[in-house]
Amino acid sequence: MYSKIKTVLKEQGKTIVDLSNMTGIKYLTLWHKVKGDYPLTFEEAKKIKEALAVDIPLEELFEVST
Repeated sequence: MYSKIKTVLKEQGKTIVDLSNMTGIKYLTLWHKVKGDYPLTFEEAKKIKEALAVDIPLEELFEVST
């Protein structure tokens, strides 16, 4: 699970639905990927980072937590 993504979304008052709309990644696909069920591609990770407009390195933003 990418808990940092969930934390950033919460801080920004956004949801996975919002992130889906901002990135163009289908909601269900994005939900599964953020949850850790499926791997993210590098391009998807870049889209998510750009959509969230955060100054956090990709390595930290997408650090896997259990």
